[in-house]
Amino acid sequence: MQPLSKYQAWYGADRPPSATYKLNAGPLTMLLDGIDLRYVRSGSLEIVRRVYIAVRDQNWNTIAGQPTITRMVQRQDSFDVEFNVEHKNHDIDFAWHGYIIGAPDGQIRYEMDGLARSEFRYNRIGFCILHPFKESSGRPY
Repeated sequence: MQPLSKYQAWYGADRPPSATYKLNAGPLTMLLDGIDLRYVRSGSLEIVRRVYIAVRDQNWNTIAGQPTITRMVQRQDSFDVEFNVEHKNHDIDFAWHGYIIGAPDGQIRYEMDGLARSEFRYNRIGFCILHPFKESSGRPY
């Protein structure tokens, strides 16, 4: 058995981590990690831990996407990010175009428009939102 590469040991995959960017949408701050939104905060209160798109095959395996950011505009209180993503594995060939817009009033819009380029079975294609544990635990939602 070969030893793990430094990226496999640190991040679980043999590739460098995604570039990250600090973004603002009015009173909200967040981190763009690849094409995932992470740590959306209003002041010190974390509102959302992560927003991302998952493509999962019929056995619930996550099919990693290869994103290409085609446009990113960062302003002091808003941002626009546009990108294309391809998910390919065995019979799965799914591509989508997405964008994330953060407005000065704090509104965030994340949209996707996808195309199955082959026939395949799947269990999920869509948004996943992770809530922060500390702020959400034991509270009604």
